[in-house]
Amino acid sequence: MELRQLIYFTAIAQAGTITAAAQKLHMSQPPLSLQLQKLEDELGCPLFERDTRHLHLTPAGELFYERAQAILQQCADLKREMADLQAGGRGLLRIGVVSSLSTSLLPRWVARFHEQYPQVRLELTERDSFRLLELVRSQRIDLALVRRPFSGQGLNIHPICSEPMCAVGRHHFFDGAEGSISPMALANLPLLLYRRWEPMLMRFFAESGFEPQVLCCSEDSHTVLRLAREGLGVACTPLSATCELQPGTEIHPLQAKELYSEICAVTLQGHYTGAAARNFIRFTQEEQ
Repeated sequence: MELRQLIYFTAIAQAGTITAAAQKLHMSQPPLSLQLQKLEDELGCPLFERDTRHLHLTPAGELFYERAQAILQQCADLKREMADLQAGGRGLLRIGVVSSLSTSLLPRWVARFHEQYPQVRLELTERDSFRLLELVRSQRIDLALVRRPFSGQGLNIHPICSEPMCAVGRHHFFDGAEGSISPMALANLPLLLYRRWEPMLMRFFAESGFEPQVLCCSEDSHTVLRLAREGLGVACTPLSATCELQPGTEIHPLQAKELYSEICAVTLQGHYTGAAARNFIRFTQEEQ
């Protein structure tokens, strides 16, 4: 059995026909059919059921496809690992980041990382958490910087730091309060919520026995902060997301251990994580 036969077999399984697989592999149909026949002869069982139009995996073919995919992935990971060894501190690092980190912690992390690893090129993608996790799963980015909670199925989660949720708004909403405040102080204030944090906040408020006055919900964390800056209401957001606020806007951490944000780096489980990604994750963890 040869590695190229696994490549041919998976291409046929994905394409559904010999003709389509041959086009994908940039080869003619007869040699591809011959290699498939040799593979089935060697294994002693058919891998496909044939009808007039398509090929369908047999039970043996489904098992073989799963194993072949794993072997090919290991080969691809091995090539990346060898390239990493040759490149040392060089290469391309593809990072996905949520908006609440892109203008706060990320610039500092990237600048200091670049000081230590100047030969690493960076490609940054800003999306919401759920889209970033899909990009990790499809291997279109090397790692994502996101906030919990999220479904971690099939992912490696690397905790970086935790920070409190804060109330953010113009000074007249807080009656001269200084430092951290009780969430109960928000009971009669117009709240501006980022949709990502709405379930956690509403659950906490319900358990605390009051119904908040939600004036606005937004899909963008920057939007709720801009509205708070304009005096429309009080935004609830993680501490690091408040870095761009202007004078006259106050920030008060909320006194509740349940109201916090955990920042994590996420990589794909079961796949090789390159040296640049590993170094970046370690660097961010050591920065805290």
